[in-house]
Amino acid sequence: MVKVLRMISAPLIGWSAIAGIAQQSVESTEGLSTASTEALHGGTLRFWVSSRLPAAPIWNGLTAELKNDYPGLQLQWKVIQRDTFLSALGDALRNGQAPDIVFSDNYAQEGSLVQRHAGRIMAGLPRHGERGWWMILNRAHDPKVAEAFFIWLEQPKGWQPVQPATHLLTAADEAEIRAISKETVEGFGTLPVKLPQDELDPAMAVFDWKPVRQQHTPEDERQNYSIAAEQVGGNTRLAFVALSTQEQSEGSFGVVHSFFMLRKDGSTWKVLFLEPSLSLSGIDQLLARLDGVGLSNDSQRGGTNIRLLAPGDGDHVTRFPATEIEFEVKGDIGELTGVESQYFNPEQMEWSPTTIHWVGRPADGDGISRMPAPFGVGKQPHRWRVWSISKAGTVTLSEWRTMNFTN
Repeated sequence: MVKVLRMISAPLIGWSAIAGIAQQSVESTEGLSTASTEALHGGTLRFWVSSRLPAAPIWNGLTAELKNDYPGLQLQWKVIQRDTFLSALGDALRNGQAPDIVFSDNYAQEGSLVQRHAGRIMAGLPRHGERGWWMILNRAHDPKVAEAFFIWLEQPKGWQPVQPATHLLTAADEAEIRAISKETVEGFGTLPVKLPQDELDPAMAVFDWKPVRQQHTPEDERQNYSIAAEQVGGNTRLAFVALSTQEQSEGSFGVVHSFFMLRKDGSTWKVLFLEPSLSLSGIDQLLARLDGVGLSNDSQRGGTNIRLLAPGDGDHVTRFPATEIEFEVKGDIGELTGVESQYFNPEQMEWSPTTIHWVGRPADGDGISRMPAPFGVGKQPHRWRVWSISKAGTVTLSEWRTMNFTN
């Protein structure tokens, strides 16, 4: 469904999907947390790492954790210098001695392997080696072991979703929330993208889904995926959902973890925010933030006013050193405050997918918060706004304000 490529040359995480309308197969199911890693109990796994660094603690930590979880697995791995990686891999393929899996922290190298259809790239984000690309080579001697390794990379052995403590939803609300979240995820797996527009909140940050979905993505591959809403919490006004999507196609494999926030608009729920692909640790952090608000169906909905103070709209500012932003929250100050941001893509003339940096309640008594801008991707326009979430589940949003970075 969703395939994520991490671009080393830019800190923003891009994401896309691999599917064709006529070829797509969708299976919605529950319980993806039980995705199997049984194949790791035996057999052999071989992987190569292409990196600027001759060795790094991350690889020692990864292999130690894997051997601790699966002592019966035979593990062979090595780090190869970037400038010799592709030639060494080519020689190994010709000699029948290629690894099962490769990792590269170089976008051009991985792009070359993808263009050659050398294997299946990881769908989703791993817990280790997130600053690069993982690929199962087509000549993997045991694809089941390689696939199990990908699943282990994306969720720890024995992982089970912990349900949020805040669960004040009616059965009907929860059923509607699950259905909307799954339908939205399924919309990414079509071309042209068919998002359920009636189920998106008008205040949701917008961007052009189609070019994002198509980035680095062939359109002629058969794809199967299964979706499960694993964790659902909230009250009768605001809900949050963590979903897992297991994807398998000719060019991708893995488990994508997504996060949604929905709020009730009259009698219906609508998607206000989504992270299409996060690591499990990112999911846990978001769940903990929202679970910690202490949502209550009995809390009164007071009025909240948010005013952006600095910098001015359209100002030219620096990324380095980080420019300070300043805003004021008055009235019913919420339990959780966040700074949402997007950057402008000059090639596509569209805004990027959105991110939120949660900052808690204003630090001083006058409701004013000041901090270095928690965003900045390249020398281009960015826009930001502030969220305030109350115990009642009311979300107040400021207007958008644009900053033009000069470096």
